[in-house]
Amino acid sequence: MSDTKLEIPVIDISPFLTQSTIEEKLAIAKMINEACVKYGLFFLKNHGIDNKKMLSKISEFFALPQESKDSIAVKKGGFTRGYIGMGEESGSDALEVKEAFSYGYAWPPNKKPENNMQGENVWPDKTVLSSEWQSSMQELFDSMCNVATALTKAFSLSYGKSEEHLGEYCKEGDSISLMRLFHYFPYQKADGKFPLNTDRIGSSPHTDWGFLTLILQQDDSTGLQLKHQNEWHDVVPIPDTMVVNCGDYFSLLTGGKYISPLHRVISEGKERLSSVLFYYPDYDAKIPVFEGQDYSLFQNQEEAGEHTKLKINEDVTFGEFISEKWSQVHRDGK
Repeated sequence: MSDTKLEIPVIDISPFLTQSTIEEKLAIAKMINEACVKYGLFFLKNHGIDNKKMLSKISEFFALPQESKDSIAVKKGGFTRGYIGMGEESGSDALEVKEAFSYGYAWPPNKKPENNMQGENVWPDKTVLSSEWQSSMQELFDSMCNVATALTKAFSLSYGKSEEHLGEYCKEGDSISLMRLFHYFPYQKADGKFPLNTDRIGSSPHTDWGFLTLILQQDDSTGLQLKHQNEWHDVVPIPDTMVVNCGDYFSLLTGGKYISPLHRVISEGKERLSSVLFYYPDYDAKIPVFEGQDYSLFQNQEEAGEHTKLKINEDVTFGEFISEKWSQVHRDGK
């Protein structure tokens, strides 16, 4: 890994969350353009979310007894809601030494889903974790989706489009978007549970498949790394900010001008928490094709380590494609 510290910009999103002048917005858009062409990633400030409060809430879930978490395990099939235990998913041959909880849009219980990525969330029993916790997590999802919506306006301006341009691609994207809570462990946590000769990592190197990714990191724990100019670099947390990176789908929309960055998580030292919103375009959105970058979206992960290219059928929608991707990554769902 390189010892060189990247000068990743910190960008203020508040002009897109409040009433501001077009001059202020264009100045932000210019910074986004420069960051995404160079890194595909930047820090975001003044987003309106209390990082420490939310990460503290997230820790309450992972402190539950193992049997409580196991009782709401993610099921096979691509509809990713519930708990994922250590070793139950990976984007490579390596063991990902982490656990996670996945949820999304508050789908009404009496409304029939319109596709296979919509549906009700799966929550811990209220006898072990209160309804107030569930409300806090739903508030976090809604707040991060609001920030993502504001970002679509900023991104639209950043490459010369009208402010509402990208919003046309994700009018109902929040209904299939995913929030994932992660708890990373030191690698020795897997001792006794998995073979000692298994390669270990927090999260395998990958690009994200969707539109945008928004990440809340712990202030005191660095684990996220970005690959830039063929070297890995720490993305050192900055208090009260979130990390934003372009996804494969958005990079494809720009013809590869904006990078969908290769990144990973290492977890050699201590435990680490994060909250990650995978913000998606609409289920029925078509997938643009661009032959430049090696996007994870087009890699076959049916067996860990097998990275043959998947072919895009023009009749297959983004939602159909992405649900199949999630079913490939989850190894041993119940």
